[in-house]
Amino acid sequence: MDLRHFRNRFPQVTKDVRLIEKIPRTLGKAGKNVGGAVIEPPPPKDFDLASVSGPGTRIESVDGRVFLTSSMDGYVDINKQSNTISISEKIVHREGASMRQTGSLELEGEHFEEHGDVEENIEVSGNSIHIRKSVYGTIVSNCGTVIVEENVSSGKILSR
Repeated sequence: MDLRHFRNRFPQVTKDVRLIEKIPRTLGKAGKNVGGAVIEPPPPKDFDLASVSGPGTRIESVDGRVFLTSSMDGYVDINKQSNTISISEKIVHREGASMRQTGSLELEGEHFEEHGDVEENIEVSGNSIHIRKSVYGTIVSNCGTVIVEENVSSGKILSR
């Protein structure tokens, strides 16, 4: 058994699935300082759910409730840099493939996009694979295309 190898499951959704419900903000309760004077709570911050809605999602209002809903079948992509949630036809991973993050990956989706490095002793296997950083491990394509934007250094790319 190779404990470095995992069969990762990236979140996949179908069209019209409610992903997030916005809960209305509620005011806090007043408190008191050590002298007994009343301290009013600051008003809670609010945000527009549309600000986190990325491609493949839509905002839906039902009976006064607001939801972020998938507008297509695909994979959930949470982008921490832009603070958006999107649905995409390809699997997108932004943290790099490493022992700590993912282990080796065996992907069943048609397209995989990795924004970080693929580290040594890590194998990424799938169809079409796009690596935006460097490859130090192994990329195995099962009849798709492979794009590496930076370097292949002590790693290798195989096509079955």
